[in-house]
Amino acid sequence: MFLIICHKMTIWYDGFILINQPFLMLIKNKVMKWLRS
Repeated sequence: MFLIICHKMTIWYDGFILINQPFLMLIKNKVMKWLRS
């Protein structure tokens, strides 16, 4: 039971990162530009 919950959480976490990756990259680029200027 515990392993199933862990497995589901890992899949959910991977999906969350995958969905938010473009958004995170956008923020990173904005921060880098802001630091350079």
